[in-house]
Amino acid sequence: MKEIRTAGICTLGCRVNQYESEVFAEYLKSRGVEILDFSKPCDMYIINTCSVTAESDRKSRQMLRRAARTGAPVIVTGCHSQLEPQTISAIEGVSYICGNADKAKLVKYAVDQILSGNIPSEPIILNRSLDNAEYENISIAGFKRTRAYIKIQDGCNGKCSYCIIPKARGLSRSREPSDIISEIKRIAYTGCNEIVLTGIETSDYSYGLGKLLSELDKVD
Repeated sequence: MKEIRTAGICTLGCRVNQYESEVFAEYLKSRGVEILDFSKPCDMYIINTCSVTAESDRKSRQMLRRAARTGAPVIVTGCHSQLEPQTISAIEGVSYICGNADKAKLVKYAVDQILSGNIPSEPIILNRSLDNAEYENISIAGFKRTRAYIKIQDGCNGKCSYCIIPKARGLSRSREPSDIISEIKRIAYTGCNEIVLTGIETSDYSYGLGKLLSELDKVD
């Protein structure tokens, strides 16, 4: 088996996905894997999918097919993989499929399996139910760009007839304020001077969004 030295990450959709992909990238780097641009030949790929529209679904499948054609192992995660794991499993070349429940945990498990040489001949679906899902407490150590996205909330309690997101992300759940403040202090210390708080339904942050902003305003 070829040694896994490089990885490409394709992030589709919202800022929450962008934050979660940063978590994946940091984990890969901790395992000695270099992150390259997704358009370059890589030893493995992660596709963080979106499913907010039919076009998002189409683009997600297009990107994973592009990665699969290289012959490198492919991990698919995100909203499209939560909603349509069987559709994705029918695409040749996919190695592991992870949904949005325990998303980072499952992606890290899939990465570990691939780095250990466990590349399945048929896709392995790792999806878990979003019923009664708790907030997955993930964080990043730093941010290379001037602006950092910080996730504070996940899911939505809305029942809008046109929106698939509650099914893809589960019910609303929020991150503890102390975890958010600690992460932002750490990132600010690395030189990042602009923070964007993000979530699937940020206004539904259950610990009080105004109170959180007041506390964050004290961070230099």
